[in-house]
Amino acid sequence: MGKNICVAGSRTIGRRATWALLDFYRDDIDRLICGIARRGVDDHVFEYALENMIDLDCYPADWDTYGKGAGFIRNEAMAANEGTDEVLVLWDGE
Repeated sequence: MGKNICVAGSRTIGRRATWALLDFYRDDIDRLICGIARRGVDDHVFEYALENMIDLDCYPADWDTYGKGAGFIRNEAMAANEGTDEVLVLWDGE
């Protein structure tokens, strides 16, 4: 049985690195959980899920309400999702 995997990360991480990590876990994935940033890891996870026909839960950040903290608040909500089994974070070190 697969897992529900939450993926978050830096916007500067490339598609190749994101997809390589997801390929490593591919046989264990039932559902991917991600934000919906327009570039970086969120975008790559979204594309990966569509191409590989994997169920996807998307969490938009509420920038209007939370300002600069919205991304962090969104990531906490994704990780706390009742169905999340694992969290993968791709960080660029910045």
